[in-house]
Amino acid sequence: MVRVNRLLTVLVLVVLLLSACQPIQRTPLATTPPEPGDVIPRFVRTPCLYPTRPEDNVECGFLLAPEVRSQPESRVIRLHVLIFKSTSDHPAPDPLVLLNGGPGSPGGPMVSGILRSDVGRVWRAERDVIYIDQRGANFSVPGLHCPALGITAEDVAGLLYAAQDARYLAALQDCYGVLVEKGINLSAYNVLNSAADINDLRTVLGYDQINLYGFSYGSLLAMVVMRDYPAGIRSVILDAVWPPGVNLQCTKPACLQHALDALFAGCAADQACAAAYPDLEATFYAVADRLRAEPVQVVQAFAGKGYTVTVDDLKFLNHVVYSLQMDAANLLPAEIDAAAAGDYREVVHTWLYHATAQGTYLRKGWESPTLGLYYSVMCSYLNSCSSCPTGQNTLSDGEHAAVYHPTLVDYAGRAFNPCTFWQVAPMNQDALLRPVRSAIPTLMLVGEFDPGLPSNLSRSAAALLSHSYYYELPVGHVSIFSPCGLSLTAAFLANPQAAPDSQCVAEMSTRWVLPR
Repeated sequence: MVRVNRLLTVLVLVVLLLSACQPIQRTPLATTPPEPGDVIPRFVRTPCLYPTRPEDNVECGFLLAPEVRSQPESRVIRLHVLIFKSTSDHPAPDPLVLLNGGPGSPGGPMVSGILRSDVGRVWRAERDVIYIDQRGANFSVPGLHCPALGITAEDVAGLLYAAQDARYLAALQDCYGVLVEKGINLSAYNVLNSAADINDLRTVLGYDQINLYGFSYGSLLAMVVMRDYPAGIRSVILDAVWPPGVNLQCTKPACLQHALDALFAGCAADQACAAAYPDLEATFYAVADRLRAEPVQVVQAFAGKGYTVTVDDLKFLNHVVYSLQMDAANLLPAEIDAAAAGDYREVVHTWLYHATAQGTYLRKGWESPTLGLYYSVMCSYLNSCSSCPTGQNTLSDGEHAAVYHPTLVDYAGRAFNPCTFWQVAPMNQDALLRPVRSAIPTLMLVGEFDPGLPSNLSRSAAALLSHSYYYELPVGHVSIFSPCGLSLTAAFLANPQAAPDSQCVAEMSTRWVLPR
């Protein structure tokens, strides 16, 4: 089956467009103690470290900020910044600042998307767009990269998911040791300090106000900025919303279940899908049970090589979760039905895609996730969130096992295992968990099929934002790559005081793939 993935299609196209324009290798600025008389924070203009062309009209530099904000003698860190100039002759005075997800997601897709896709064309039509590598991410210095983590598909193809995960944890623990040996204070890389960095960026660039776009983890960062530094914010767009105080460790099984239930209900509500796959939910759990009891081996080629891959219930669920997240829910009924008949080609394809990528993409650069930053931020957050507010799903492990299918519990429970050795200090709980109550105009976009940050995590947060507009779209983890999501953001940025025309949301539908 040919997989149609709107988000991946956009990202792949922009990456290919830039493939002939490789980044110039430059020696990054080193972190240093502040010199007497140094003004920190400040902005230093430099060449762009991401690949750009003169006609792209991009200005670059570094935001210089203290690593540990409570220590005046803390060394200075550098956050790489790109300013995409507006195509308008008379741009609005308030730029749109992009807050990447992850934390530590690669910056390349975001940068190239602004340069080469409709997203950038629409947003740059009226104002400048600013992208910042958050502290520790990508080309910022220091970068919390784990380049030694690359595990080849050949190494782990025959392993069960749990055994593969154990290899990953061992490599990640080595990375933690390397970063600590470098003298990096990993506890300084958290959402509260990143929010202060964003306010510093606005100040040193001389803007009275800015607009924020944050997706996934970036939405959490945006909400902290709008809460702690409200005077400098004109409007906020939250895409895949993570409100402060939501303990993902407790909610993850519920998030997965919410997305699966949306998938099953969506197919059941469509006459053609329901006729083709009359009991999708039962079929899904039957496949999971069968693979949990008896994993199978599948021989399959990928990128010119042959592999024998062991498929168990966790690899099957991993494929389903990835498809839900990447806006491919419409393919899943057919693929689950195929798996029930013993055809695991799509499951294996997804696994090989990720397994081969682990051996190649974990290097410093525009296409690389910064895993050291991911775990520094996430483990700091979880250490601070042991007593997060109730109202979310805060079941214990034993209670999870009684409520959810064991495959979901097993899969979700592995997400934050590295926090057992990734030692970072908790943040101030009052500062982190204080609810975001604001009248700043806020557009909130959530995906109906999002397995990570579904609507049940964010509706209560919307009630505290008195000037918010909340829309649930039939998409996965990110809404702006749908024409409707992008049009909502454009209308909102033009006039955040009024609700954008949302007729396109009602007109959206899921085009389920049916048997031929």
